[in-house]
Amino acid sequence: MKLAGQLGLQVILNPAPAYPAEPELLLGARYLVTNESEAQTLTGIEVINLEAARRAGNALLEMGLPHVILTLGADGALLLTPEEVVHIPARKVKVVDTTAAGDAFIGGLAVALLKGFTLVEAVRYATCAGTLATTVLGAQTSLPSASRVQAFYEGGPA
Repeated sequence: MKLAGQLGLQVILNPAPAYPAEPELLLGARYLVTNESEAQTLTGIEVINLEAARRAGNALLEMGLPHVILTLGADGALLLTPEEVVHIPARKVKVVDTTAAGDAFIGGLAVALLKGFTLVEAVRYATCAGTLATTVLGAQTSLPSASRVQAFYEGGPA
């Protein structure tokens, strides 16, 4: 990761399952994506609401990470950079199974970044992918297609 960062490659790191780690092990990641429990493990801050998520995200930024994204389940995601903090709410859906929602989120984030979305819109797109994954039972079976994510992102139904 350190070498990738030095080469200017865009590394997305999802430290799951998280374990206490030295901040130097996280550096080199351009985007750190964690859920509430992973953020707590890395920072020691219990993420129980949006304000606590903001504190944990800021603690991760202070470690030297340029972009921190906390996934917050039904509450969407929180994007933190040194310049801005943006809460991206999740659309309401009937949740069947949360298995693979985080994987769908990260896949959606990678796709959106590769398509040239702004970071805020990439996180919005990723939130749509993660949200859709919760509407289907299972892991691989719940991963939504690109066309389904795009339609949901554009305001279509789940």
